[in-house]
Amino acid sequence: MRPMTEKDRMAQSLLYAATAQDVRARETYGHDDAMRAMVFGDANDMRDIAALIVKGKIKEAYNAARSMDTGARDYIPDEVYRFMVASGLPQKETDKQRAI
Repeated sequence: MRPMTEKDRMAQSLLYAATAQDVRARETYGHDDAMRAMVFGDANDMRDIAALIVKGKIKEAYNAARSMDTGARDYIPDEVYRFMVASGLPQKETDKQRAI
């Protein structure tokens, strides 16, 4: 088994957050099909971002995270954002994205 890299740890953190979203969807919106579907969709977006991180596509992962709804984006762990920014996103682009 290969050692866990920082990319792996960040993806794992994001997958945990996605699983928490799944639980939230079931427990909070059990009878509201539209809300439950939206939260499940957010969790799937997080899984897609985790996959991009593992593949080393950090800029694409960052852009995908920034394109999520604000409420859903708030569930992405701060350590994952810090990792994406520290992984070499151009500072100008990072500043522009933060202003959104």
